[in-house]
Formats: sequence, structure tokens, C-alpha cells
Amino acid sequence: MTEETMFAPAERATAEKLAEERRIVLSQPNVLEMLDAQPNLAGVLNQERQFILVNHALLNLLGLSEAGDVIGTRPGEAIGCVHAHDLVGGCGTSECCSYCGAVQAIVESQKKGTTVTRECELMLVGGEAPTAVDLRVTAPRRPSAATSAPC
Repeated sequence: MTEETMFAPAERATAEKLAEERRIVLSQPNVLEMLDAQPNLAGVLNQERQFILVNHALLNLLGLSEAGDVIGTRPGEAIGCVHAHDLVGGCGTSECCSYCGAVQAIVESQKKGTTVTRECELMLVGGEAPTAVDLRVTAPRRPSAATSAPC
């Protein structure tokens, strides 16, 4: 059954597929070290826009010590976007998501196979009141099958 969506696809990878994708990416030499070397928030998403890896900077922002708490979530769900749960499909599927630079960058990068950068203004839940944040999100092109492990 296909979940309702007003923008990006709602389908998610199974737990088994997430584990396999994570295993494949982690099998690449130094991938986690390179991700953690990034001073900015960074993560690796699968085709369904779910995190399969995140760096320490992102974990620190979220106040988490274990990546397992984020694996399988989508960016808006992980950071607490007020619209992340508007529809059952989660982050990227509501009407408001169609205006979000983060999901726009991810979807466009997937469709065109190019690196895409967009500005993103989010309202985050948590604390006493929602907090507005401005982000610049870059979704890099996915490496060709010839230069990466199959996913």
C-alpha cells in the first residue's frame, strides 16, 4: 500500500534494507572517519531519504550519543520539524514540505543526478516554543555504480 503524499514519495526502506545499506556504506574504507571530519552537519541518506549514517556534529546538535537513534528517520523527523508528521508518510510528504529547501534539494538531486543546494527555513518543535532555523542544504550527486558499492 502506498502512503499518502503531497510532495516527495512516502515509501520507506524496511529495517532489513536499512541495515544492508548501512553495512555496504560502512564497508567502504574510512567512510565514517570522513563523515565525522566534516565540521558541518552531515549524513548519508538512502533513496527513500532515510538516514543510514550521520556524523558527530549532527548527533551533538540533536543531543544524542548513538547514531541508532537517528538511523531510518528522515531529516525533518530527526531534527524536529513541525511539519515532519503532518501526514503518515512523514518528512517530505506534506503540502508544507513542497516549500522546504531541504527536501527540494534531495528530490531534485535524485531526479537529475546532480549536486543541488537550497536554502531551508524550518520551524522546530521542542523547548517552550517552536524555534526558527535557517539552513543551507546540499544534496550531492550520487556516485555512479562504477565508482561506488552497489546499493
